[in-house]
This record gives sequence, structure tokens and C-alpha cells, in this order.
Amino acid sequence: MEHTPAFTPSRPSTDEGDDRKATLFCPDCGHTSPIDGDWVVRTVAGHRRVRCPECRSIVDERRVTGHQPIHAD
Repeated sequence: MEHTPAFTPSRPSTDEGDDRKATLFCPDCGHTSPIDGDWVVRTVAGHRRVRCPECRSIVDERRVTGHQPIHAD
């Protein structure tokens, strides 16, 4: 008799994994968008702040040092 495992782990395809990593999620309202999507990006006093375009919550804030490229559309 052949044994079949009860659970077979599956890996996401490369595309699915890349999409997940390149997407930001607002924890307050649930808005999702690609990292280069509709987020409001501002740099003030050496800090790069990413805000949700729906509820204006801060989704990410990092100190900017050196010559890091900052993209804001």
C-alpha cells in the first residue's frame, strides 16, 4: 500500500512571491497597492514617510541617510 502524506506543503510561484513582497498594506483601513502605487510619499527632516491615500495613516517611516533613491509619483 502506498503512503500519501496528509499535507503536502506548496510553494508560491515566483510571481506570487514577488507580488506579495512588492505590495504595501494599510493596517488601519486595509488599503493595498504596489509599493510604487498610489501611496503618498514625503521626506521631511530626514525621514521618508509613506501614508495611505485612503485614511492618511502612516504605513512606513524610515530615516533617510546618504544617497538612497527616493521615488515619489
